[in-house]
This record gives sequence, C-alpha cells and structure tokens, in this order.
Amino acid sequence: MSEGVQRFIEAAVEPLADNDELKLAAWQELSEQVSPDADAAEFEAAAERLERSGDPRWRWIWAMAVLVVSVPVLILISWKPLQGVRMLRDVSGLAGVPDPSMSSKWKRDLSYEDRLLLFGDPSNPSEAGKWLPLWQSNPDNPAFYIEYALGYESDRDELPPDFLETGTGLDPDNGWFALRQAIDQLDPVVERIPLKGGYTRRKKAQEEGISLTWDIHDPEALSERVGLLKQAVVAKRLTSYQGNLIEARFGKLPEPEEFFDNVDVLAYMAGLRFDSSQRKLADLIGAEAQRCRVEGDREGFQALATLWWRIAEAETDSSHSLVDGLLTRIFISTTLPPMRDAAATLDVEPDKWAALEKSVRDYYLGVGKRDNPETEKLVTQHGSMIASLALPMIERQVREPLPLTQEELLPGCRVDQALIGRLASGAIWKLLGISCLISLSIAAGQAALMKRLRGSLRRFPDRTDAIWIGAVGVLGPIALFLMLRYLTPFARLDWGPRLTMFVIPIGHFVGLLLMLWVWPVAVAQWRLSKSGGVMAWRWGPVTATSAMLAPPVAMVLLGLGVPPGGHSIPLMIGAGVLGLWALVWLGMQASFIGGRQRRLRLGIVSEAVRPAWLGGMLAVVFLGLQFRSEERHWMAKDELTTPAPKGMTAYEAAVTEQLRLETRELLGLE
Repeated sequence: MSEGVQRFIEAAVEPLADNDELKLAAWQELSEQVSPDADAAEFEAAAERLERSGDPRWRWIWAMAVLVVSVPVLILISWKPLQGVRMLRDVSGLAGVPDPSMSSKWKRDLSYEDRLLLFGDPSNPSEAGKWLPLWQSNPDNPAFYIEYALGYESDRDELPPDFLETGTGLDPDNGWFALRQAIDQLDPVVERIPLKGGYTRRKKAQEEGISLTWDIHDPEALSERVGLLKQAVVAKRLTSYQGNLIEARFGKLPEPEEFFDNVDVLAYMAGLRFDSSQRKLADLIGAEAQRCRVEGDREGFQALATLWWRIAEAETDSSHSLVDGLLTRIFISTTLPPMRDAAATLDVEPDKWAALEKSVRDYYLGVGKRDNPETEKLVTQHGSMIASLALPMIERQVREPLPLTQEELLPGCRVDQALIGRLASGAIWKLLGISCLISLSIAAGQAALMKRLRGSLRRFPDRTDAIWIGAVGVLGPIALFLMLRYLTPFARLDWGPRLTMFVIPIGHFVGLLLMLWVWPVAVAQWRLSKSGGVMAWRWGPVTATSAMLAPPVAMVLLGLGVPPGGHSIPLMIGAGVLGLWALVWLGMQASFIGGRQRRLRLGIVSEAVRPAWLGGMLAVVFLGLQFRSEERHWMAKDELTTPAPKGMTAYEAAVTEQLRLETRELLGLE
C-alpha cells in the first residue's frame, strides 16, 4: 500500500479511534473500496480534505436557523389560506358565521353595537331571539324592527301579532308595513294552481303568455288584504330598509386585502336573509285580478291597476341585489297576464295592458335565450375562478350586457395565480422537510460501520462543494422558475387556472419541487466525483443532466398547451413523462442496490444535499411571501369581483343597476 493511500485511510478512520474493532473494520473496508486508478496526488489531496478541521455542528445550526426563520414566515403565508379552505369545507361557513368569536380576527375586534348589527345574538337559536337585541338597542329604528319581524316570521311562518301597529308607529309614512301585512299567512286565503303538464308544456304556456289561475278560499279575507294594499300605496314611501341595512352592514366589513378576506366577506353577504315577499304579493294581486275579471268588477280592477303600478315601481326602485331584482321581474311577469286578461274582459285600456304584457314577455324570453359566446369564452379563458363561474350567469340576466375586457379580468386571474403560489410554497416546504427527514432516517438505518464511515467521509464535500450545491442546486431552480414565470409566456399568468383545471400552475410548482429535489443531488454527485475519485465514485452526466432538464422542459410543454386544442393533451402527457423520469432518476439514486460502496456513497450524498434542501425550504417560504405581496397587489386592482353592498360583487352590483334601468324602461317609467 502506497504512502498516499495509507495517509488517506488513516485520516478517514481517525474519528473511529475510540473503537479499535470498528477502526480495523473501517480500515479493511476502505482498503477494498479505494480506486486502483487514482494516483498518489489524488490520495494526498483527499487526505488533506479529511484532515482539515471543521465544526460538525454547523449542519444542526443551519437546520435550526432555517426552522427559526422559515416557520413564522410559513405561518404568515399559509394560515389565512388554510383557514379559508377550512371555512369553505364547513357548510355553515357559507351560510354566514354563527359565532363571530370563533372566526376571523376582524369579527372579534368589533364593538358590541357592530356585532349586533352584523350578527345579532348568535347564542340564541331562534331568528327572532337572534335579532331582538338589535331592535332593543335602538327601539325607534324601523329597519331594526323589520329585521326582528322577518326573523320572527322565519321562526313561526307568520309576522308578529302587533306588526302593523308597531311598524306604522315607528314609520307612519311608510306603507311597506301594510303591504307586508297584506300577504302574511296568505295560503289559507288564495292558492296558486300550478300549470299542468311537464316542463315543455309549462314553458310553452309561459312563452304564449297564458295566465296562472288561483283558488280563492276566502273572498272576504281577500278583500281585506287588497284593502291593506290600497292603504299601503297611498303612503309617501314603500321601503323595507333592506338596502339601507345592507349598506350599513357592508360599511362594517373589512376591505379585502387577500383572496380569503374576499371569501370571508362574500360568505357573510351570502348568508344575509332578504325579504322574498314578491311571490306572495304576485299571488294576491293575480287572484284579485282574476276575481275582478270573473265578477265583472270594473271599478275594483281600476283600483287594482293603480296600486299595481305603484307597487311595481316601488319594487323596481328598491331592488337591493340581483336576486331581489329578479324576484321583482318574476312579480311583474306573473301578474301581467291576469291583469291583461282582466283589462280585456272589463274593457279597461285593454290594448295598453296587452302591449305591456307582450313587451315584458318578449323581453324576458329574449333575455332567457340570449347567448353571448364571446363573453363566456373570454371569461372562461382569462377570468378568475369566481369570475369564470359567476360572471357569465350574472351577465345573462339583462338585455344589454355590460362589456367585459381582458384587462378587467386580469387582476382576478392574477390573484388566483398568486394564491396557488402561496399554497404551493407551503406544500413544497413540507415536502422538502420530509425529504430531509427521510435522508436522516436512511443515515440512521445504516449499520454502525457505515454510519461511522459516513460521518468521517462527509468531510469530502468541502466549503466550495457546498457553495456549488447550494448555488446551482437551490438558487438555480428558483431563478429558472422565476424566469419561466415572469419573463416568458409559458406560465400563462393571464389565463384563468380553471381553463386547464389548474394543470399549468400546479404543474409549474411540481416542476420547481422536482428541480429542488434533483438538482442538488446531481450537483452533489458531480462534486463528489471530482473530490472522491480515490473511492471510484463516478456519476452519469448524461442521465443526470437529462433528469435536471426534464422539469423545466415539462413546464415549457405545459405552457405550450394553452390555448387548448388538439395539441394540448399530447403536450401534457409529454410533460408528465418528463416529470416521471425526474422522479425515477431520483429514486435510482436513492436505491440501496449496488453493495456497500453504493450505500456509503448514498449516505455521503444525503449528508451533502440535506443543507441544500434546507436552503430550498428557506427559499420557498420567501417565495411564498412574494406571492402574498403579489396577491395583495392584484386584489387592490380587482374592480369586478370585489364585494359590493348592492350585490355579491362589484360586477353584480353594476348588473343589478342595469336590470333596474331596463325594468323601468319596460314599464315606461321616467
């Protein structure tokens, strides 16, 4: 044995001096594994590497530093999205938050008065009991009393016994209380007779303007109810204050800064109860029009026509949401056919009523059949998840659709992309952490001799090697990922994630994870082949390079699959094959097949790449911090899907106003 070989082995087994038996076994093992092709200079250089002093604790110090820094950042970028996902899974979360003390911080920070306004008393199981404290907090406020009364009705299917007296006492000039009293417990008085036949026959009847019919069970009670309507329409105003109450509540909600702030506010808005009395009101007026026609009551119909116009205008102008506007549309379309028939029979402006009914029917049928494939295509391709699901449906509710542009859709789309980045950053952090734990378990599971030898020979990768592994293995993938994302079109950030079922954004983050797994291992093997030549450690540059290039090439292929077409599926399959090859190569490097020499090399490689994977964990949480900042930036620019008081979103509020204007135009109102 040459002097260089002997010096190298002595340096390698020196840490085993406390165990003569292991030292002797290690000497024998290394004598068998040293490369016969290495020259004396290589052995001398290898011995010098092993003889250099170094603090082995730096690996643990680095690991603790990474955890101390990255865990708080991870919580910052992941906590709110995870809470939001949990809320979406909770069915009650989409129906409003029953207990503000158990939800978002902004709800816990509310004053007592604001809590009452937004949530009432969540501890009370009944709706009346829930909203009674709100009214008691300001007994002279008619809006608060109406909220309590509607809660009472929700519990008992009837209004409070003193509803009309209390309501008119609080607001004498408001006829809404009389109007609402008129339709309270209406079923025993009149009953709508459904159109017979299947869906096709009912649809045809609606298209032909055939009137519904009603059974009048109590004519005297019907007359009393109509008298209440006459009392209502002579009042100065007809308002339920629902719109005012929504605006007051909306003013207490936080301005969304992140996506799940938006979801939190939208969930609250969706859970608000609204007065849907238009159907009963339509039954009352339709039954009275039918009675006037059958009994030949011309004077009664003329009075009914007056109050119909007053109610139709009031309901149209007081629509405080798209749903409320659509219910008003149903009220108008339901009552016009019996009003038309009565007008024709009684010869009370028959042409006017017939023309109005036909124009309204044609309008509604036209809106129902209107198709705007270009807008739907635009929203599907470039809209956010919320926009692509909601905006086409909302847009179809009016005759003159509000135009949408790609520039208006871009902020919402970018919010989705940034949110996916936040969630993916947290997932990558966890997977890299699991990889570190697996590498530790591999090392811990080795035999005592291999474990001690690995601890000695891990000094082969020196500081220069560590810099190479960290710079190329961690910073390289991060830089390449950012370049593909922001400097090329392959990330398709202006295309909605829903278009590809999130394949592209998720695929790109899977590519980043694969690079952070594969690149440090490949670079570590390359550096070990240079410094560990005395151990005949070689690497396969062709297979390693192909595994390194597979993820970024797969990311490019995914981007080339958009816009979707016949080429998309083959490209996605190709991207999947490349990603699978990177995983297969990584698995091959982690295999124990190949004997003791391969196991020893695997242990040393795992020691070399673990600090790089820890560095990757640190890098991805700061990448997640960047995505959080990006999400907030684009949220501030989104003017379509941000919450609004007159609709779930700003776009819905604009459509609600458009619906109101079109309804007024239909009715010929100034």
